[in-house]
Parts: sequence; C-alpha cells; structure tokens
Amino acid sequence: NFNSTNFRMENLPMSKRPRIATDQEESVQSTMNHEPIEGSCESSQDEKILSEIEQLPNELLWLILDDVSESVLSLRLASRHLKSRVDKYAFQHSGLPITESLAIEDDEDSSFTSLCLVLKFHPEKASLFKLRLKVGNPSEDLSRSLKRVHEEEGHFISYLFFSIFDLHPNDENMMDCLIESIGTRIRKELLSLNQKIWQAVSKLIEGKTIDKLSISTQLLSDVAADYLLQMIKKHTIYHLTLEVSMVNISSSDPKKLLLELSAHLQSLTIIQDYAKGVGGSRKYLFGLEDSNWADIIFEMLDSKLDKLYIYNRYYQGYLSKKEGDILQQKLPMLDKKIWFSATCNAYNILCSYPKNGHLIETGFAEDVLIMENRYPKPKTKPKCLRIRHTTRQKEPFEI
Repeated sequence: NFNSTNFRMENLPMSKRPRIATDQEESVQSTMNHEPIEGSCESSQDEKILSEIEQLPNELLWLILDDVSESVLSLRLASRHLKSRVDKYAFQHSGLPITESLAIEDDEDSSFTSLCLVLKFHPEKASLFKLRLKVGNPSEDLSRSLKRVHEEEGHFISYLFFSIFDLHPNDENMMDCLIESIGTRIRKELLSLNQKIWQAVSKLIEGKTIDKLSISTQLLSDVAADYLLQMIKKHTIYHLTLEVSMVNISSSDPKKLLLELSAHLQSLTIIQDYAKGVGGSRKYLFGLEDSNWADIIFEMLDSKLDKLYIYNRYYQGYLSKKEGDILQQKLPMLDKKIWFSATCNAYNILCSYPKNGHLIETGFAEDVLIMENRYPKPKTKPKCLRIRHTTRQKEPFEI
C-alpha cells in the first residue's frame, strides 16, 4: 500500500523500488507498446518486469505524483516505463496551478528582441515546471536558459524564483512550450507595461485564468489602455494593481477607463507614482486634476467592484474633506460589504465610528513598496480614510 502523503523513493524497500531494466528485460520490453500504460499490466511476464509502483493505474500514480511533484525528475530516471508515464503526467495535469506569479518585462531602451520572465514557485512545484520544459522542448534551449534567481522565505512557506532571459517572442516552438509549461492558472501576473510587449504577452497568457494582475508603467497610453481592457474582459481576473505615473488617454478619459475596469473586477488597487512636471501641491490622480473623486469612487464601487485601495503619496490633496465626508455618508449605504481605503490628508483628527455595518476610520496609510526609489520621496507619511465592512476589518489590501 502506498501512502501518497508520505511517499518518497528512499522510503521504499529495495525490492519495491523501480529499477533500471537489464539487457534481457529490455529485449522483452522492446516488444511492448511504448505508449504509457493506462492500468495495471496484462501479462504475468510484465508483472515480473515492473515494480509495484509501475503497475499502479494512472489515476493512483498521478495522485502520488501530485503530492511528491518535487521528485518527478528523479522518478523518470528509474526506468523507461516510469519515464513515459511521468512525462504523460506532466501535461495531462496541465490545469494544476503550479505558477505562483509570473513577471514579464522588456528593456525599454532596446529594440525589443527578447523578453525576460521571472517565475515564482512553491519548491515542490518547481520540478514539475522543469519537467514540462524538458518534455515540451527536446532541444532543451528553455531548460538551459532557466536560472534560479533566489529563494524567499515566508512565515510558513518558501518560494523559488527562476528567470528566463532572451526569450524571443517570434520563436513559436519555445513560446508554445512555455505556454504549456506554465499551466492554465496563474495566481499573479506582473507586467512592466510597454506597448511593444503586449503581442507576446497576449499569446503567452491565452486561455489562462489569472487570479491577480499587477501592472506598472510610467505612461498609460491609449494602446496600453485598450490592451488592458481586452485582457481584463478576456481572462477571469479577480484583482488588478495598476501603478502609474502619467495617464495620457485621448480616445476616452481616465474616468471612463476606471468605470469599465470596475465593471469587470472585484478588487482594484491604484498606485500613483510621481508624475514628472506635476507639482506636489496639485490635486492629481490617474491623469485627472481637480476632479470630483467622491463621485468617481462612488460610481466605481456601485458596480461589480467591492474593494478599492488608492495610494497617492505624492499628491495627497486630490481628495478634499468635503469629498471624504460624502464618501463616509454614501459608501456604507451601498447594498454590499465595502472595503475602501485611500490616502487623504484632509483629516487632522483621528476618528473611528460605525455606520450601517461598516467601520469608518481616519488614520495613517499603510506603507506600500512602489517605484518611489526613482522619484523624490515625500517628507510626510500620508494619512488615509478607511470605510470597511465589519466582517472585512482584518482583510489586507491587495498589491
């Protein structure tokens, strides 16, 4: 009996471990169909050749491999039979969410001949990704270009980061292999938004479910905004983080873009970076100046969107006290459990009070790690206005 949660090759008795076939056994195996075996073996001669784990039906073997996916590369070396079945497992389970996050960027100063990808995995899933690259790209060009960057330790789990440099978007074989290897679900995708990158990115994530999308750009243009909306509408995306410096949309104003995003997203974070040429005293956010943000925010949350975080450290006067007071009155009355937090320096007195199942607070904003190392750092820590349903008080902001 195999316990899938504790199964390791080294835990098996020597008599039950998969082994390399002898010359005599290979001659017998050469007469067999080399396709992966769907169930247990048919002949008694086969049973003498195959180890117990090799005789398992696919469904049971794959359950074991799900729990020990870090061992797949070693397991496929045990025998030709296991190699065939492990290789089949790699892509039969393509829906398995192995990629925690995918960061894609290009060199904005180059002629855009290649991409750089940084992929984040749970350690036990990294081997499965390597296996997919090896099986899907026999030349192993992708496998050779895969470099381990570093390891990140969390409270309960660690992550491995790998990078792939010089990925050429026009190399269809390599792109197709990478598309298959990533899997059909990506928990978080991060893009350095350059309009030259979109064609390659669109192909790479075709047909995939993306839980969270994070985009960072110095200039949000018409082309980029159109691609962004297409991506949001086409993929099942729960959350979007949009970090921008300047917004230059001529075909439709930034307010319209925000309302369209709010109609398709459940959670949105807007991070306003320093905009070159825009003084800190100006009431600026997301390409809009001197706008009525109380009305815009209310319209956004009176849609599918129920979670909104605005971090505007450089232009803290964009939201006036009058507008903040309106939000305190109107947002709790929406027929939904709102999570709202926004930088706002209009309140000098800290307060906290309930309203219609929501807790309204003024205080200091959470620190957010953004691109601010590129820009002059504000001298004061921003204050904020929070309006959150009582059941969502401990829910952190998305980034």
